[in-house]
Amino acid sequence: MSHPEIEEALPSDRSGKPGDSIGARRIRHAFRFAVLACVVATLTLWFAENYLRYPKPERLYRMALLHEDDSARALLRNLVPKDDEIPQDPRFGTYLAALAFIEDGTWERQRQGIYESYAVDPLVIERYEQALGADKENPFILTLFGCALFLDGQYTRARDVFRDARRFTPAEDALPAYLEAAARAHLGEMGEALSLIRQTSGNPAMRIHIPEPLWHPSLPRQGMWYAHVQRRLTERVLAPLVALKNLVCSRAGRHAPESPAPNTPTQDAGGGAQPAFDKEAWLQEVETLGRRLLAVPPSATGAGAAQVDATVGESIARTLTTLQARLSLTFQQEALRLRLQSVSLPAADREAARRRLQLIEDAQAQLQAFDETRSERVLQHAVVVNRPGVLCFQTLAACLAAYALAYLLGKLLHAGRTAWAVPHPSWVLASLGAVFLLLLLILLTLLLIGSVTRQPGAWLDGCSYAWYGLVASLMLAGLAYPRLLLRRATTGPSPSHDSAPEPPSRTASPAVRGDTRAYAGMLRRYYGMLAATFLVFLCVYAIAHRLITGLYPFIHAKLLISGLQQEELDLVLRVRFLLDGAMF
Repeated sequence: MSHPEIEEALPSDRSGKPGDSIGARRIRHAFRFAVLACVVATLTLWFAENYLRYPKPERLYRMALLHEDDSARALLRNLVPKDDEIPQDPRFGTYLAALAFIEDGTWERQRQGIYESYAVDPLVIERYEQALGADKENPFILTLFGCALFLDGQYTRARDVFRDARRFTPAEDALPAYLEAAARAHLGEMGEALSLIRQTSGNPAMRIHIPEPLWHPSLPRQGMWYAHVQRRLTERVLAPLVALKNLVCSRAGRHAPESPAPNTPTQDAGGGAQPAFDKEAWLQEVETLGRRLLAVPPSATGAGAAQVDATVGESIARTLTTLQARLSLTFQQEALRLRLQSVSLPAADREAARRRLQLIEDAQAQLQAFDETRSERVLQHAVVVNRPGVLCFQTLAACLAAYALAYLLGKLLHAGRTAWAVPHPSWVLASLGAVFLLLLLILLTLLLIGSVTRQPGAWLDGCSYAWYGLVASLMLAGLAYPRLLLRRATTGPSPSHDSAPEPPSRTASPAVRGDTRAYAGMLRRYYGMLAATFLVFLCVYAIAHRLITGLYPFIHAKLLISGLQQEELDLVLRVRFLLDGAMF
């Protein structure tokens, strides 16, 4: 709808100045096209990285790593060959191993301390067999497969699989040998198991290396989700060792002094006599195994201990889960030894043993306290990491709501677009650009500080208040800016000295300044421009976030929320050195 009084009041030429409706329309269309181009370009980059960068199997595997088990299972099942012909591709074996790991729900029972054998879904065994069909020499797949067989009670197959894992594992890795010994012990081959453990523990070059979790190289490893996957894997591969400890302590407990006929020969499954159970030797080896779970160089002491061998694999080997397994092994072994030797030990030695047990209990209490506060501390850091997203979505919602209200007001008043030909002053555009630059600096500041600190503080509230203040100034300026712009347009250019003064109707038009419909049209124009500019701002921030962190914002925050790996490593090393210094 046109307004003749406005058209008459506004000067008209062909240079895009007030009154040039065709030029104004071209500028509006160019602005809208630029905004659309920014949004489409950003979405295209995101889509290309997540859906076009990798082949389909790798893409599904990468996506599955970031989802909960139910969603991840649905994604990875698409990779199972329909014709049972497994591609001879090592990467495909990893994908099927990831599916088998997710299909196996045993880890939930492991977290409850249930390490004894129970039925594993046959589908899990089938998945591991398919994974080995694609990569027969992968020690990681062999280790996970052996653990699944062990927990299913198939100790003979587990022993053979662990033996195969030893063949393809580096010579300095002691984990497959200990796992094989655990399977042998549950088969009743106590002598062979003890010999294997002694041979492994007697080699100082061998150390227990917990395998790295299933992960993708394009994803960061310091986040909460990675720590979650890491704990699951650690619990899985340590389950046979904890079961071995339970078996040894159970058999040794039956040979306590008050039990009749200690060290009597046992019967194997076929009725044949087995050698007597050497409880002293087994308890000694369990103690040695507990020490080796967290073996670090003896020179690693003091404040710099947390940086010792700070590679990813070594850090995984010293997680809280590993220390908890070690304390479990050590505490039960110490308590049982004190019980068995309570009569023969001197009073001083019995008191020293009780002090060691108390020290282990104190260490377990520290770990339990850390576990109890883990969720709260992760949630605190989640508040920090998610604050930029909260601010952005709140601001976008406010801009869209303001534009919707202005649009409805314009429709109710039948406001046209004639006044949209009034150009924005350059100082207004410069001010708007400066405000959005400050908003971008606030987001980058939140991102930088959030990567350093784990708890929200005054800095977080200060940045949020500064953001809200800038956004409020933009929103409130929209109420006064249309009237200022219309007043400037109706005033027209300053007359020159050579020209005659213009009529009062062209220098001050109360009809135009008071026109509500023109005001509503300019109000809609301002908030539309504000919402569109903020969309461009979000695109710029998304690209900057991708360049800094390697991830797009607002999507995978759980990869940026701290998993407390460094705090956990510091606690593990502190407790480890405390135990070694006071006990061993």
